[in-house]
Amino acid sequence: MVHAGLEPEQPLEEQLRILRARPFGQYTRPSWLHARSLARAAPPGDCPFAVVSGHVHFPEVQFLHGGRRILVDTYGGRGTVLSAVLLPEAQVVTSD
Repeated sequence: MVHAGLEPEQPLEEQLRILRARPFGQYTRPSWLHARSLARAAPPGDCPFAVVSGHVHFPEVQFLHGGRRILVDTYGGRGTVLSAVLLPEAQVVTSD
């Protein structure tokens, strides 16, 4: 689970090392941690997990890149429905 996304061109282990080295200040936060542009991006090629994130509002849960990327933010401060995904079943649960 990530806030926004992971950089698809950067190795996963390098990104995890950066994330584990918190806390982040205003000027030391990795730009990709909040990058809305990564919402639909594929996970890094070496990532063995499905990457689940919010941060960018979508009207419904989306499974992208063969289920390797899951977007769950159906509320996003604008919607009325909260969503979650049960894994590994990929079952969507909503408050609707």
